[in-house]
Amino acid sequence: MVQNPGVPLCLIPTTSGTGSETTQAIVVDDPESGTKKAIWDRHVIPQVVIVDPDLTIGMPARLTADTGLDALVHGIEAYTARSTNPVVQAYARECIELVTKHLPVAVKNGKDINARSGMSLAATLGGLAISNGGLGAIHGLAYPLDTVKHIPHGRSVAIMAPWVVDFNRIGNEDTYARIARFLGKDVDNLDYREASQKAVKGIIDLMESVGVSPYLTDHDILASEVDDLAKEAFRVSQRLLPANPRKITEDDAMSIYRAAATPK
Repeated sequence: MVQNPGVPLCLIPTTSGTGSETTQAIVVDDPESGTKKAIWDRHVIPQVVIVDPDLTIGMPARLTADTGLDALVHGIEAYTARSTNPVVQAYARECIELVTKHLPVAVKNGKDINARSGMSLAATLGGLAISNGGLGAIHGLAYPLDTVKHIPHGRSVAIMAPWVVDFNRIGNEDTYARIARFLGKDVDNLDYREASQKAVKGIIDLMESVGVSPYLTDHDILASEVDDLAKEAFRVSQRLLPANPRKITEDDAMSIYRAAATPK
């Protein structure tokens, strides 16, 4: 907790991903424990935020993809969290739809101001969504990819997203059927089970359209490392797992990591 307010904050994001300008959280690396720690308090909320998509035009394609996929995951996790609500879901749905529409264009042509504007709005809405709805196992299980393997945060959560969604959709098929529709998939005339599977495909298709593989081995992670990473992920993710829509055990975390390891 932050005991007292500091100097007034005016935050101006230059990427379109974290939405941190809208949140009451500060996340820092703790090199001693090899984990991330969060400071969560209303005193870190800025007094003024200026979101100007012109400031994101200089982002390289890879950074655009990674930060944009972070925004996508914010939308998905906030929409499906146990702690969600209808207002959060409105923000989250718009976030997902904006990323689906604009991220491939922004990656291909960074000077497209319409795409940059769409992504800036998506990131801001995603930040508002997670501030009020929370995160889940995608962010939680991605921790060691970031802190141990030093994969950029947005890429880390994107890699885990399809496989956590595939796990979470069991028992929540109707919710993930809606996610599939937000991702642009045609789910008409499908039952909830079939439609929820389209959410997994929608995430993978979007990732691949911006040059990001959903498989760990494509990111220089050895198959022999997967189980240890999964155990570490489960250990350090306890802060986020309670909001996940499906309970996750250590064995579940290992199964998710194995699914993410390599194409079958």
